[in-house]
Amino acid sequence: MSTTTSGPAPAPAPSPAPAAAGVLDEARRRARETVRRVRCENRLVSRYGFNTPAVLSHRRRPPVLTEAGRDLLGDLRRDGVATAQLDDLLGEPGRFEQLRRHVEDLRAASADGERAFGKSFLVELMGSEPVVAADDPLLQLAVDPRLRGIAEEYAQMSLKVHDLNAWLNLPTGGAAVQSQRWHRDLPEDHDIVKMFVYVRDVTPGAGPLRYLAGSATRTGRTLQVRNDWDGVGYRLDDSGVERLVEQNPGLEIRTASAPAGTVVFADTRGIHRGGHAVDTERLLTQVLWASAACCRPRSLHAAPGTDPGASEVFRHVRLVKGSR
Repeated sequence: MSTTTSGPAPAPAPSPAPAAAGVLDEARRRARETVRRVRCENRLVSRYGFNTPAVLSHRRRPPVLTEAGRDLLGDLRRDGVATAQLDDLLGEPGRFEQLRRHVEDLRAASADGERAFGKSFLVELMGSEPVVAADDPLLQLAVDPRLRGIAEEYAQMSLKVHDLNAWLNLPTGGAAVQSQRWHRDLPEDHDIVKMFVYVRDVTPGAGPLRYLAGSATRTGRTLQVRNDWDGVGYRLDDSGVERLVEQNPGLEIRTASAPAGTVVFADTRGIHRGGHAVDTERLLTQVLWASAACCRPRSLHAAPGTDPGASEVFRHVRLVKGSR
C-alpha cells in the first residue's frame, strides 16, 4: 500500500489591510447610492420601470378613505407629515385599545429586548426580523385599506407592508445621536411613507417626532444642508436646519407631542428627527409601506404553519424570500 505525503496546508489569505478595507467599504457604499439613485430618485424610473402594475392597479381600484383619512391625506401631501386619532381614521372605536394591550404585553415580556442595529437607545420589541401571524393586531392595522390606502393615495400606486415593529425609546442623558439628529432617510424608495401610532402619551421629554414641514415636496427635496456621514446615515446640523427655516418662509418645524392613540403619517424623505427621550420612555408602533422599487432589505417573516400564498392578509405584505 502506498502512501501519499501532502505538502503543508496553504496559508489563509491575508485579511485586507485597514486602509484597503476602508476603500472597499466606501466603494460599496457609493455603489449602493448609485443603485438607489437609479431606482428611487428618478420618479419616472420608479413608477414605470418598477411599478407600472402597481400604478395601474391603483388607478383601477383607488382606496376608499374615511373623512378623517381624506383630511389627513391633504395635510400629508402639503407638509409631508400629518396626525389624527387612530379610531377616527378607521371610523370605529376600540381598535386603538386592542393595539395598546398587545404592545403593552410585548413591552412587559421584553425585559431589555433586542436593540436596533447600531442604536443603543432603541429596543425593537418584535426583534429585528419580526415573525407575524395573519391575526397580529399590528399587521391587521398595516394591511387595513383605510390606513394603507392613505399611503397609496400619497404615492399614487399600490404598496405593500415592508416593515413593522413596536419601538421602545429609552431615556438617555447624552446629546442626540444618529437618528435622534436631523436627517432624511436614505433614498431606498421614491416615497418613504411611514405610520407611527403612539401607544402612550408622547411628551416633550419622550422624544417626539420633529419634522421640517415642506421638506418632502419636489422642491423641498432639493434643499441642501451641511451634513456628515456617521456610518449609518447622513446627519444634518441643527444650525443649518434653522437657517433653512429662516430663508424659506414655506418651511416650518413641527413637533408631534401628542396623546396615546395618535397616528403620525410621515414621508421620511423629508427632514426629521425623533426618539431623543430625555426623561420618559417612548412606546409606539411603526409601519413602512413600500413599492417594488424599494432597495431596503426585507425583514418580515410569516409565522410557522402559515401559508402566505393562501392568505388574503399576506397578499399585501412583502416577506423575506423563502419565508413560510
